[in-house]
Amino acid sequence: MLFDDSARAGFVDMRIPDVIRIYDHHRAVAALIQAAGVIDPDFATHRGRRYALLENGVNCIGAGERTGLSAGADKNVMPVLAHDQRWSGEALLDSRIGIGLLLIPHHWETGMTATSDGAATDPVIAAKGYAHSDTLVSTEWLASRIGDSAIRILESDEDVLLYDTGHIPGAQKIDWHADLNDPVQRDYVSREQFEKLLRSRGIDESTTVIFYGDKSNWWAAYAYWVFQLFGFTNAKLLDGGRIKWEQEERNMTTDVPSFPATEYKAKARDDESIRAFFHEVREHADAGRPLVDVRSADEYSGVRTHMADYPQEGTLRGGHIRGAKSVPWARAANADGTFKSADELRTIYETEQGLRPTDDVVAYCRIGERSSHTWFVLTRLLGFDNVRNYDGSWTEWGNAVRAPIETGAPR
Repeated sequence: MLFDDSARAGFVDMRIPDVIRIYDHHRAVAALIQAAGVIDPDFATHRGRRYALLENGVNCIGAGERTGLSAGADKNVMPVLAHDQRWSGEALLDSRIGIGLLLIPHHWETGMTATSDGAATDPVIAAKGYAHSDTLVSTEWLASRIGDSAIRILESDEDVLLYDTGHIPGAQKIDWHADLNDPVQRDYVSREQFEKLLRSRGIDESTTVIFYGDKSNWWAAYAYWVFQLFGFTNAKLLDGGRIKWEQEERNMTTDVPSFPATEYKAKARDDESIRAFFHEVREHADAGRPLVDVRSADEYSGVRTHMADYPQEGTLRGGHIRGAKSVPWARAANADGTFKSADELRTIYETEQGLRPTDDVVAYCRIGERSSHTWFVLTRLLGFDNVRNYDGSWTEWGNAVRAPIETGAPR
C-alpha cells in the first residue's frame, strides 16, 4: 500500500534532524524507495521505528557495496552515505526524485554516536570519557534541536524567578519547591502529584527530558534525581546548564511554551535504591561505610552551619557526620558550569578519597540539592553502582537529638 497525499505529507514533515527513536534490539530493517517515487508506509512504522526522510541540503555520496545495503532490482535506488554537520549514516536514495530514507541502527539517534552499551551519546560529551555519557548533552547538541517535538526542556533554578527573565526557547519551568516537594510534610510529591506534573508539561515515557539550571546545575541535578525516584529514566542534563548557554550568547526568550497534555502513568516512588533516611545513615556511619559531605569546608568543620552569604535555616549544631569525607560539590565543575572530565573526577573521588565504584556510598549536604549533583557525578559519570542521596542532610542531622557529630577540618 502506498501513501496517499495526507499520509505522505505527515512523513515528509519528519525532516532531518528529527530524532530517530528505536526501542527494540533488532537491526534496522532495510527500507527501499519504491520505483514509483513514493514510500511504503510500512517501513515508516516498522516495529515502532522512525525513519528520517533525506531531502535537499543533505550531502549524499554514492558508496556502492560499502554501505552493506542492497538496492534490489531497481537500479535507480542507490546505496549511499548521507551526512551533514551533525550526523552520518547509511541510506538508500532514489536518484530520480532526490529523496531517500536514512537507515540507522537501533542504538543511534540523529547527531549521536553509539556507546559500547548501545546507548546514544553526544560526541562532544563522549570525548570526556564518562561511564554513562548518554546522560549528558552539550549546548551544541541542544541548540541544534530546539523545537524538536520529541524533547522537553525543563529549567530548574535555585532562583525561582530567574526563568521569567529569559530561558532557552521551548523550556518550561520546574519550581523545585512548589513542583517537587509535598506542600505539607517534608517529603517529595506523591505518585499522583508527579503524574499530574508531567502530564501538564506534555511529558510521557517517549519524551526525552533535558534538565538545566543555574548554579552549575545544582537544582537541575536535584530535579533529575527526583525524576529517578519515580523511575523516569529518559532524562539528561545539559552540560554547563544556564551559565554556559548564556556565556555562549545563545538564544533566550521570555515566551512560555505550552504542550498538549499527555496520559503519562507514573510508577510508584522508589525510596530504597537512591535515597537514604536518617536511621539508615546512622547505621551506615556506625558501620564505617563511605559518606561524602559535599558542603563547603567551613560547613564541614563546623565554623558555619550554612553556606556563606546564605541565611541561617535553623540548624542548631555545626560539623559533619562521623567519618564523612569532605569533597565540596563544586570541585566536580569547571568555571563554565560543565562537568570535569572522567579522568579529573576519578582523581578527586577515587585517587584522593579512596572511593571505589563498588562502594556503598551516601552523599549529603544541607537539604539534598548539592549532594544530588555529586550523586549524578558518582553514578552517571563515574559509574558507581550504589550511591544514595541523604536529602534530610544537615538540616535534619544537625537538629537531631544525640546524632553523632564531629567538628574540625578534614584529616
